[in-house]
Amino acid sequence: MRLDLDAALQVRDEAMSLPEWSQAATPRWYHGDLLAENLLVCDGRLTAVLDFGGLAVGDPTVDLVVAWEVLEASSREVFRRAVEVDEES
Repeated sequence: MRLDLDAALQVRDEAMSLPEWSQAATPRWYHGDLLAENLLVCDGRLTAVLDFGGLAVGDPTVDLVVAWEVLEASSREVFRRAVEVDEES
């Protein structure tokens, strides 16, 4: 499979045109690489988050990547409602 560079550039351009984080004056701790390989699950439940090498202070929306990294489409909607994110997040 070949990467569609035009589509990738379009997604990048759209992402770069989003407004800046409106709460920049109050940064939060975020994990930074909240990926499937950093999550420990036992009996279908999250039991631990590992690898805090990407831990930092800044825009916490970076941790929303877990929705696309770990969850299926139907679960992403449940996640979005639970964390109350808007379309720009």
